[in-house]
Amino acid sequence: MLLRLGSACAVLLIVHLAQSSVTDLSPTCSRSCKCLGPWARCISGRIEDLPGHFGPQIETMSLQSFNIGTIEANAFSDLKLPNFWKLDIVHCGVVTIKRNAFSGLKDLLSLHLDNNEIEIIEPGAFFGVFKLNSLSFQHNKIKSLEYGVFEGLDNLNLLNLNNNFLKSLKPKIFERVHTLTTIFLKENLMESINSSALEGLNKAVQIYMDKNPLVCNCALKKEWSVLRDRITGATCSSPQNVAGEGWDVLQGVNCDYIEDK
Repeated sequence: MLLRLGSACAVLLIVHLAQSSVTDLSPTCSRSCKCLGPWARCISGRIEDLPGHFGPQIETMSLQSFNIGTIEANAFSDLKLPNFWKLDIVHCGVVTIKRNAFSGLKDLLSLHLDNNEIEIIEPGAFFGVFKLNSLSFQHNKIKSLEYGVFEGLDNLNLLNLNNNFLKSLKPKIFERVHTLTTIFLKENLMESINSSALEGLNKAVQIYMDKNPLVCNCALKKEWSVLRDRITGATCSSPQNVAGEGWDVLQGVNCDYIEDK
């Protein structure tokens, strides 16, 4: 009887140790986050509090309502996650992105910075994320893109700038991201587009320009003749007689009298 009790206790001890071991090895999750498998969703926290609180299973992370303001240099460099490939920072009040902000996230493939207040992106902001192939800035306050913003993005395929305040694009602004195949520029403030801005890009790149206030004049007709196969969704805002028409209406605009002067 004592032998049986001893055996039973031994079995219970082994089970307890096994359960303790499993508990010790279970994935961790930051206090402000909910983790499910490889996915972490974090609400109302601080970037500084994230490192050291996740298990190696986390591959994607969404930060919401963090009230960040500025994403400083090396902000995520201590986030040591071996299979981390997707980061969303949305509704976090981001205004400024500093140089080297995402340094250390060397395997990142997708970065979404939608629904913030972004106005300033420093040159070199994306150094260190050379594998990135999708970058989104939907619903921000970007008025211009400065030279050097896209440095280091040697594998970028998709750039989303929908719903910003862009009025124009600098010549050769995309020269460093010749791998781009898709650019979204919907619902900005662009009255024209210059073909020089697209120099260096793949000729097969598609640009979506729906709901921009294009002025369909003779100056734009020159650009239309070069860009018409690369731009989708462009419509005229003025002059009044072509307002609401697709920009292909420029094909019928007679500009010979201007060229003769």
